[in-house]
Amino acid sequence: MIFKTLVEDISEDPSMSAEHGLSFYIETPGHKILFDLGQGDLFLKNARKAGIFIEDVDTVIISHGHYDHGGGLSAFLKENRKAMIYVRKCAFDPHFAVRPGDRIDDIGLDTALPKIYPERFCLTTGDLRIDDELELMTEIEETFPAPGGNRLLLSGSVPEKIPDHFRHEQNLIIRCGGKTYLITGCSHRGIVNIVRQYHKKHDRPEEAADLVIGGFHLMIPGAEGREPDEKIRLIAAELLKYRADYFTCHCTGKEAFEILSEVMGDRISYLKTGDGLRS
Repeated sequence: MIFKTLVEDISEDPSMSAEHGLSFYIETPGHKILFDLGQGDLFLKNARKAGIFIEDVDTVIISHGHYDHGGGLSAFLKENRKAMIYVRKCAFDPHFAVRPGDRIDDIGLDTALPKIYPERFCLTTGDLRIDDELELMTEIEETFPAPGGNRLLLSGSVPEKIPDHFRHEQNLIIRCGGKTYLITGCSHRGIVNIVRQYHKKHDRPEEAADLVIGGFHLMIPGAEGREPDEKIRLIAAELLKYRADYFTCHCTGKEAFEILSEVMGDRISYLKTGDGLRS
């Protein structure tokens, strides 16, 4: 499998720019995949610099209905004429964020796109097995506390905004080369809950996840900055109960990553814009 981070919040590669957002390019024996598309067309610019041809992508997964993960949909649809885009139907509901000074910003997706390109979208409503390589997991039992930053995120119509339940979030499972990869966008349902749910659903030892990749949503905008240290350490201890190695990024934040690393050692790494994996 070939894996390349096209968009993430940090870049140490002078040829590739960064932004607050996420986009992964993934190549398996059967697919060329984009998992999330960042805010706009940066994924496209960075892909070109990496020698990746976006017109050849056959599958797009949008992890949830926020602009920093699906804002690049319009740019993608102009560049690619064949890929099926898998996104939760409710991802196109209104979504908002509470900003400093109690300002409320629209952080949702472009709701016109599924109407303009209906044949390009698969609007998912539950867990979905796409084929032998790809599966989407959406139903998550919340047995561990959700990220604290979720309280600043809302859904619903104006003015009836309510706390976001994150039913619009989905996670990608890839099976290839004798390994299983669990890929998340922001883990708004809680990374511990997502990993637990995967292993509850796939409970045979040979089905255990080998790599877990994505954002863990441990940053909290404002004075707090991040989850409490003790909660981060507890998350790390829970993740170590599984055999997987972890690659995190984006909404985890570098400060929280350093605390995770104190507990998890070389079982966890940070992916920046331009970083890749090959296995």
